[in-house]
Amino acid sequence: TITIKQDIEYQTNDSIKANTITGEDKSAHLTITDGKNQNAVFIVNGGKTLSVTNLDSLTILNPNESSDGLEATGNATIDISNVNTINIGTKDNPFNTNEKDGGQAIHGESGFVKLYNIGDLNIYTNAQGIMAQRSVGENPSDPSVDIQANGNIHIEAYDNAVMAGAINDKSGTAGLKMTAGGTIDISSQSGAAVESFDKSGSYESIGGPTFIDIEGTKGVSLKGAYGVYTTRASAGESKLNITSQEGDVYIEGSQYGLVVQSSGDNAYSDKTNINGTITGNNVTIANTNSDNYAVSINNSDVILATNRDGGTISLQSQSGKAANILNKNPNSLKGSLTIGDGKHETNFVSNGSLSIGKNATVTVADKTTTYVDVNELKGSSFI
Repeated sequence: TITIKQDIEYQTNDSIKANTITGEDKSAHLTITDGKNQNAVFIVNGGKTLSVTNLDSLTILNPNESSDGLEATGNATIDISNVNTINIGTKDNPFNTNEKDGGQAIHGESGFVKLYNIGDLNIYTNAQGIMAQRSVGENPSDPSVDIQANGNIHIEAYDNAVMAGAINDKSGTAGLKMTAGGTIDISSQSGAAVESFDKSGSYESIGGPTFIDIEGTKGVSLKGAYGVYTTRASAGESKLNITSQEGDVYIEGSQYGLVVQSSGDNAYSDKTNINGTITGNNVTIANTNSDNYAVSINNSDVILATNRDGGTISLQSQSGKAANILNKNPNSLKGSLTIGDGKHETNFVSNGSLSIGKNATVTVADKTTTYVDVNELKGSSFI
């Protein structure tokens, strides 16, 4: 056990050897940097559990451009709790990996990263933010990255910001759970704010499931080239849940706001289930700068709903194309968009047309009233 009695900076040159790092009275600020370029600044492996607790703040920096920040691999667990603020990179000194198409601030590779009972989490990186890759051990269906913050979660990434990637040669779930008592604000300059996938280059799934569960009590904001991008290239299950109990959900993409789809012939199977549910006081999905749709669905089922009477579901599109719903899978009837939950009085506002393919469906639930801005249709019919 290492006890932190005052503000201090540590350098790492290998995996962490200690089992516990604890502050003496929760007043200390601990900064950990990389002493050399390595796989991760703070890496735990070999099946061990490392606990970090009782600090005012924990800051992870990589002046030597190590690829990952926090990394759990080899059935190991990083367990951080009772810390007021966790920073991986800062606004003025972002996490600076030279691995532009990879390198994550938090990486549950083949282990678990758990942040419980923390105040705020801030991530600033010029690469990728969080990747949940595979859960292992006794509970392989548990999330490999599990973040429970009492305050706010703020993530700014150059590439994909939050990911669940089932790109594994062994069984296990690529699962990410993120909850905040305040707001969740995630942005990507060039990629997706939130992405779920099972194929990346030569890395491919053996059918492992993915799930992403994001819950911000006071609100959720997701912005990128894609706000949310969920896809499967192979048969299997992918689940997406984004919700705010007391605030709004805003999803924005310069290409697409929301994509939920099968992306190849191998995924066109009766064993493929791709489901997404997005709920909030108000829900807005926007395409801000392209000729694409705000929402694109293929061989998947998506529900957009408000959780209070008088809430609004809004699809906004610069192209005049609000949503495209397809079912290219000859083996199933999946391919649906449902607006409203049938329980709450809901306004559905569409700033563009709905394109509904063969065997696909759009359902406007009971107690939901539809409003269409005909000036935004750009000469097209609504459906």
